[in-house]
Amino acid sequence: MTERVSSDVQPWLLLGERRRRGLEDRARAAAERWALRWIAGPVSLSMAIEPARSRAMEWGDRKTSCFGARRHSREWLAVAQVPRRMAAWAAGLGAVALSAALEPDDESLAAEVELELLRGLWSELVPALAAGDAPLERLDATGARTASAALEKRGVRLACVFGSAPGLCIQWTLSAAAAAMMLGEPAVPFAGEPLTSRRSALSQTAVGLDCHLGSIQVPVRDLHSLRTGDVLLTDVTLESRAELRIRNSSTAIAVGAIGESEGRRAIKIESANRRSTR
Repeated sequence: MTERVSSDVQPWLLLGERRRRGLEDRARAAAERWALRWIAGPVSLSMAIEPARSRAMEWGDRKTSCFGARRHSREWLAVAQVPRRMAAWAAGLGAVALSAALEPDDESLAAEVELELLRGLWSELVPALAAGDAPLERLDATGARTASAALEKRGVRLACVFGSAPGLCIQWTLSAAAAAMMLGEPAVPFAGEPLTSRRSALSQTAVGLDCHLGSIQVPVRDLHSLRTGDVLLTDVTLESRAELRIRNSSTAIAVGAIGESEGRRAIKIESANRRSTR
């Protein structure tokens, strides 16, 4: 007897150790590619993957920004949380915190930097097509709570920590669909001949045909007494036509008259059942 698994935790349990390692490796590779473009100089990167229901990383009193990605169907795929110190550091602004104390023009610039920074990592984590269909958007406090609540029960939490200084981390909450996108293998382009239509592909296939002249039934005891010259009457009259059938099929595809051509018995098609030949 197997123990029933709660649907709230089942997605994480079904991830399995092998797939969890694959997800971690995929996320690490994506973060490393992203860091090469955004962060000047080498940086040590650590990765942690856990159920989204576990306790989230504590940010202290540092201000953070939240971003989310959802499909056109409004299904949430991911929520990202990043301290503003991380955005400033990655953008080459040192340890300057991007906070509400900045001038309005500076705050607008900082918001654009944060959005581009997170969009760059989002496009690395999931295939480019999926990232384009579900672009990352900035969330206010209400939107962040709604998105997090939608992903918390069935999602996974991914924390990318850059370096040893506190606060240099980007934390993602990913839905099961987003995790599947990350684990999916890229499609391999077909390098062979182009595909043809079904009609063209089957046009040269040989098909066995039977010419059906009627049927009869005889008792089993009479089968042993059949001799040369015996006459068996079929269930068709002389005016009836022979049926042309695909071998091992009981449906006629055409009917015609029996005749002779080039010294051989032949059937002249008089009508065809086009529906049966499709």
